Amino acid sequence: MPPSSATSLARHAIEVPPFQRGIEWGGPEVEELLDTKSATLGTVILANLAGRAQPLLVDGLQRFAVGTALLVELYPEVLAASPRNRIAAAHFVRLQAEAGNFQPVFQTNSDVLTKHPRLAISSSYGTLLQEVRELVNRELRTDASDFAGRVQRLFLDRQVGIDLYSGFSVYSELTSTFIDINTQGLDLSPTDLLRAQLVDQGLQLNWTAADIQDMENDFTETFGRSPQTHMRTLGKFLNSAVEDTTRRTTILSNWPGLTKADVSDLLAFIDSTIDAAQSGTYPYLGQSYACGPQAFSLVLILYWLLYKRGRGKADFAGGGFATQNDLHLLLRALYRRLIDGTIFRIESAIDWLLANAARATPGTLADQIGQGTTSGSLSGSPDRGWLEQSLRRADLKRSRQIFNACLLPVRTSVGGPFPTMGFGRKAGDWTIDHLVPQAKIAPARAGEVEAFLLPNLAPLPASVNKSIRDLDCAIKLGPTGPYIHYKDKHPYIEWLVTTQYPAVSPTSAFDDQSHLASGSTPAIGDDRIEALADILEDRL
Repeated sequence: MPPSSATSLARHAIEVPPFQRGIEWGGPEVEELLDTKSATLGTVILANLAGRAQPLLVDGLQRFAVGTALLVELYPEVLAASPRNRIAAAHFVRLQAEAGNFQPVFQTNSDVLTKHPRLAISSSYGTLLQEVRELVNRELRTDASDFAGRVQRLFLDRQVGIDLYSGFSVYSELTSTFIDINTQGLDLSPTDLLRAQLVDQGLQLNWTAADIQDMENDFTETFGRSPQTHMRTLGKFLNSAVEDTTRRTTILSNWPGLTKADVSDLLAFIDSTIDAAQSGTYPYLGQSYACGPQAFSLVLILYWLLYKRGRGKADFAGGGFATQNDLHLLLRALYRRLIDGTIFRIESAIDWLLANAARATPGTLADQIGQGTTSGSLSGSPDRGWLEQSLRRADLKRSRQIFNACLLPVRTSVGGPFPTMGFGRKAGDWTIDHLVPQAKIAPARAGEVEAFLLPNLAPLPASVNKSIRDLDCAIKLGPTGPYIHYKDKHPYIEWLVTTQYPAVSPTSAFDDQSHLASGSTPAIGDDRIEALADILEDRL
């Protein structure tokens, strides 16, 4: 940058905001930067936040750290008034003239990075500094003239744009504005911003560097779990709550005096809940998890809020608060949204939960979830017309949870046994079979659409499905086919082989996709939807 710009910036300390995840560049990236053919080095973005004396370095940390490390290591060797390496210094005359007098500035910058309270920055900068030192010593010994040319082009001939933004009154305005900017060239996610808010609060409350580092590591470990769709969604909802000054104490009640233990408690609760959902030990929780990231986040946040209200920690999180009956009710509401095709649009229920954290219960939350459909009250059977219409539209992805919903105990048997099916590729897992095989579905003919929807789908063990994938439907459902061996495993399979198969004549009709379409004769597809509705009616 021109000396005038450097002089201007030298009057201010620059703060590294907590959404910067650390210094990622090392020796190889420094060499790439020295060899770049680009005439520009990009833009450094600074932002002024009301109430803070220092501008925040929104983007440019990697280049800032590299430039600082290079100048600090070059100064005693070739840029000082009395350099150690006088022979090599003769090649750095231009840079010495421009940057030599700014040694207090870049040395101070280096000291700030070296002693930064976040070890994610200080330790990584220490590594960068060591690698730059080795690079400088090696290059000065090898070919000082060539090295000087590359370094001076970097600092004196390349251009850096400095953008300074102001007018931000709260931290969330700044982070929302620059959410897509990150020093590593990756988009910042709401989870990154949640971590940043926790780090920033820790810094404001003078946590030790070790506590901040431990918290960041624990946070990364928890929110780095799979599947990332669930963790990103949970992070988004938690970040929105913590970002809102009126709601942050809903999630972290001790926010004004936040401690590492407070954050650890939340992270441990999340870990325990995920472990329980994936274990198979808590089938109602597991199916809430299987309903999708929004559904799982909603359930997790509810039980976290109940725990913080003194209701006790949920049994699935290691506490003594029994959850099976309440989760049965919640899952019925979630299943209705899933069957309706609106499970990914339940943000309004999460917003209601956060707004009513002091009085929300599983029952009132279940009612909020159900308001997104026309299925009717959870106190009775779902509307039959709604149920059949929704089942007709269900695709392969939704069918997994629909077939598990068929295994729910009836409504009046609250919290009863729930023998769910695991869908996947592991031994013992189930899969979704196309009764009329996909390879035999004729395009642009009646029944083509329905062939990829629930009227043509059924659960089957994954190991069996591999060997009979192209088998005719009439054979699959017949007395010599595979389905008859699993009629005791699922009520829909039992209906297919003991009720529908004997009722259709000729059996070749099972292989005609046109009979999957609504209104066909025989009404194979219609009958299947009615059978599924019969099974689900007393369960949902």
